[in-house]
Amino acid sequence: MNNITNSENSRVMGILSMVFGIIAITISWVPVCRFIVIALGVAAIVIGAIEIGRVNKNLSEKSVKNMAIAGIVLGSLAVVFSIAITIFWGLIASQWFRGGHMGIWKQLPELGRWRNLK
Repeated sequence: MNNITNSENSRVMGILSMVFGIIAITISWVPVCRFIVIALGVAAIVIGAIEIGRVNKNLSEKSVKNMAIAGIVLGSLAVVFSIAITIFWGLIASQWFRGGHMGIWKQLPELGRWRNLK
């Protein structure tokens, strides 16, 4: 029933690591996908590390090692890039609100009278 050999299974893990890394780095610039990017990036890193360990123990093909390394690198870059973009936009937003650029919030009378209280 199970026609997948150990070699094919190892190729699947290497390919999954690389694909998760590619997807994570591709959507890492989308603001609402931060948790998805971090989850995919961590998955790419973990699966890639497991696969490299299997290659080093001769349980898997050596040709899969490059895909696992690519998955680890792309997953790591996606996580770092996602965190850096989040920090960057947080700093921009804090500077924006600190400078008094609150847009529509200034127009609301009930918020306007509480703004000057110390």
